[in-house]
Amino acid sequence: MLKQKLCIVIVIGILLVISLGCSGFLTPIGWKAQEKKDEVGDVEIDFIDIEEGSVEISHSIISCKITLRNIPQQLKFNNPKVGINSLEYSWGVEFDVNKDGSADYGLSISHFHDGGPEKIGDILSNTQKNVWKIVGHSGTFVTSIDASIEGNTIVLKAEKSKSPDLANITDKSKASFHTWYNNGGSRYSDELR
Repeated sequence: MLKQKLCIVIVIGILLVISLGCSGFLTPIGWKAQEKKDEVGDVEIDFIDIEEGSVEISHSIISCKITLRNIPQQLKFNNPKVGINSLEYSWGVEFDVNKDGSADYGLSISHFHDGGPEKIGDILSNTQKNVWKIVGHSGTFVTSIDASIEGNTIVLKAEKSKSPDLANITDKSKASFHTWYNNGGSRYSDELR
């Protein structure tokens, strides 16, 4: 009798693994993931060409990953051809929390030409890392985020405890990924919805 019950438990466990998939057991409890893939090479600039994006949201953390075709060790910042206070670089994720088709919040690392001399440096040392509340075509600063680079992937993390606004971003929010580069003569971008 004990062997029969043990066999039934094992069979139920196997059926759960099959029906949920292994990823259901590997995803931390409370995390919901969104993953999207993009066509590689659809943008000529490799450091803004999105290959894939993913978002994991728990009750306490929003974690976003943007994988690019290539991330160079250094880039040129404050290009004299780019206007002062103009956006030069941006990598980010936007969230539609109220399901109206428009972004409501964005997590990004960005560089605006700050009026200083042209310089060469790494992305993380030369960008601001923020959450923005988006209304129309403008944004209001919400809080700072953590950012890192792992190979060709930019990782953005926001702790929900840093701002009550972040509680609005849930696993039901639709994520879209974007990149931007302005060289003063042309503007390049990639988007993954």
